[in-house]
Amino acid sequence: MLKEISCDKFKISNSDSPEKIFFSEGLNTILGGQKGDNSIGKSTMLQIIDFAFGGDTYIKSDAVREIGPHIINFAFQFGSQTEYYARSTSDMDNINICTDNYEVTGQTLSKKDFTKHLMTSYDMNLGDITFRQAVSLYFRMQGKSNLITSRPLSNVPQERINTTILTLEKLFGAYTKIKDYERALKDADEKKKAYDKARKLELIPNATTTQKQKNTNSEAIENLKQELVDFTRKTDTKVSNTNLEDLNETAELSGCITANKRKLSHLRSRLTIVEQNVRNSSSLAKSDIDEFAEFFPEADIKQISEIQNFHHKIVTVLDSELNEEAQKIKQLIYFTEQEIKSLENRIRDLGLPVNIPKPFIAKMSEITSKINALEKQNEAYDIVQKLKNEHKTARDNLQSMQVAQLSDIEAQINQKLSLLNETFSVKKYAPIIKFESDSKYAYYTPEDDGTGTSWKALILFDIAILQLTVLPAIAHDSLMMKNIEATGGDAIINLYNQSKKQVFFAIDEIERYNEESRDILVQSTVLKLGKNENALFGRQWGKEN
Repeated sequence: MLKEISCDKFKISNSDSPEKIFFSEGLNTILGGQKGDNSIGKSTMLQIIDFAFGGDTYIKSDAVREIGPHIINFAFQFGSQTEYYARSTSDMDNINICTDNYEVTGQTLSKKDFTKHLMTSYDMNLGDITFRQAVSLYFRMQGKSNLITSRPLSNVPQERINTTILTLEKLFGAYTKIKDYERALKDADEKKKAYDKARKLELIPNATTTQKQKNTNSEAIENLKQELVDFTRKTDTKVSNTNLEDLNETAELSGCITANKRKLSHLRSRLTIVEQNVRNSSSLAKSDIDEFAEFFPEADIKQISEIQNFHHKIVTVLDSELNEEAQKIKQLIYFTEQEIKSLENRIRDLGLPVNIPKPFIAKMSEITSKINALEKQNEAYDIVQKLKNEHKTARDNLQSMQVAQLSDIEAQINQKLSLLNETFSVKKYAPIIKFESDSKYAYYTPEDDGTGTSWKALILFDIAILQLTVLPAIAHDSLMMKNIEATGGDAIINLYNQSKKQVFFAIDEIERYNEESRDILVQSTVLKLGKNENALFGRQWGKEN
């Protein structure tokens, strides 16, 4: 719990410790004067309490503008352990860890880590929500935008309703049951988008768009299959008795045979060229040189002989390489011929002639291509419908789970509101919350839309949430009680006083309440404020924020 707050700027003249305010479990009252004096520090003190809980509203307050940068010291007590901190208005994102007399230790926590620590220390086992998301809404005071009586779940007017409802679900621990369904919907949505993108990029066939188109495709497929049967009957009896799959395989095998025959022709051409080069690579014989010497006696026969010997060696090397190349080509020719024979045998194994007429193959390929294209379109349609159904199922399951969880939360809150409402002496309808969906709700008091009733309903809502969840505290400003009749105020003060968790309550003009209420307020007072030097900071300024 929050144990104390201090600041060297405080000027609390009627306190034993003019710079320090001590808090306790249950109700903690910040008491104003009998005339409802403004700008004395009631709302500011609530903002400072919120500041100690990690809030930022105080930074924009009149107090900070008037006084300038200053440090708020505060302590939390959890069990027997007391923790001391200091937070500056000029460095709100870091919290200093202090000794028990608020000397900084040099250790700091970021605001995020500090609020995580509070979450753990308060034993709020809510993995899907932050501490500030859980607490901020229920600290209602001047300077914040969460004072719309018909929208008790909204921190700010423009906040999306589905976000506010989701936060409530998380606070009740219901979201742990919902998020698995959210994940399933997200997965289904991603699959659907990925498939649609693949179709757009033409990585997969476009699907037919309607069941009627699919039926038309199916009819066309049957007609094409019958056309193929009729065509094969006319072409060859043996072929006509072969099923479509075997014909497709035969077409593929025939294509491979054709490719290998082209390869074989190319290899044979290369072999002919190599063999011709071998035959043409002979050198000059000795008789040729002798005959040359008779006609040209002045020629250097010795040098010619040496050149001829060198040429002979080169020819010998070339002959060797050419012969080796010829052998390689012959091996390739052999393997290619064997591949052709193997492909032809595979066709024969299907019970078909090797040399199927080319016009038949072309016509068969044309028909089978049309069949395959239509079948793929229909398959794509089936996949699209499956993905759509999975997406719809995931969405429906999520909605069903959300409805179930919201119905449970609604029942818990309304039951608690009814019980709280029974403590009022004047019997009126209890306020009701009604969730129409995960993005729409209503909060109202049947047959009574008066201002006082609306503020009463907002206060009761917060008390109900405080009692039903792990919410550690609430804070209510005096403006929330202004329009509530005195007897209603008495009941609310009594409810505050029954709380085991901390309630921070700013109020003035307490003479309008009964004696029991006044006693409760006086006994629970942690800070009493008044005009001028009795204000929180020892003076008043313009309108309090």
